[in-house]
Amino acid sequence: MQGTLTGYSKALYATWFYYKPARLLLDAGEGIVHSLGKKIFGIRRVFLTHGHEDHIAGLPSLVNLRNLSNGDRDIPLSVHYPAGDPFIEYLREYLDRKQKHRLQYRLSWEELEPGSHVELDVTRRSTRVTAFGVQHTRGWQSVGYRIEEKRQALRPEYASASPDEVKGLIADRGRDAVLAKFWHPVLVYTGDSVPLTDLAPCREADVLLIDSTFRSAEDLAESRTRHGHIDASFETAMAAGVKHLVLVHLSGRYSRQETLDAIEKAAAQHGRPPRLGYFFEGHYYELAAC
Repeated sequence: MQGTLTGYSKALYATWFYYKPARLLLDAGEGIVHSLGKKIFGIRRVFLTHGHEDHIAGLPSLVNLRNLSNGDRDIPLSVHYPAGDPFIEYLREYLDRKQKHRLQYRLSWEELEPGSHVELDVTRRSTRVTAFGVQHTRGWQSVGYRIEEKRQALRPEYASASPDEVKGLIADRGRDAVLAKFWHPVLVYTGDSVPLTDLAPCREADVLLIDSTFRSAEDLAESRTRHGHIDASFETAMAAGVKHLVLVHLSGRYSRQETLDAIEKAAAQHGRPPRLGYFFEGHYYELAAC
């Protein structure tokens, strides 16, 4: 991902992604401090999808190392998480008790509901993170996240206007009458989730990181868990017009060849987006078109 996105993802073990342009973490499984080193001091926000250990176990080390290592301790850290998740609340209570009067930087927590927005202040363009509901944990809400940039485009009625005509229209009618503003999804992350039924959060996304734990619906049914599968990930990406599909949370029960065979089978059935790849453990693999 050319330095923009780094991370680790393996079902049952750990999942986390560092999105450098916005200085944020998506989930916080084990291994963050070992992999990122001094980069942890640049992290401004952590967005947790749910409270299972493989998605939150790296947070205590992150909080502690930022406090003890030689780095900029003036940078605050905010942790955002789905409201009502008891496991994250237990972790929050532990960290608050352990670090009380010891932290040399400001640590804050914010509960989010599906539809909540968090404005970011470290990017050149206006950027926000929007939470959306997914189905994974039983009894309380899990969420995915959509990183969005505010952009503008010609209104449909002016689509055929030349650049000079556009300038004249703006001078005559005003910018807002000629240009429509909208939030564009630069990256969408589902966290752990069953196959999505609402594609709205994924539509036209530049990058989609989607739970693809199993190879197929049959494998998922046998597991009796609430995860995704490769076949559904392709179906979702193609229906939503995703530009870059990234399969994550792949299971280690399959050999690499079995995973690749499942990817090719799904691509043959549903088509493939312009870019395609997958994360497994700490590596991203880009798959060229056949």
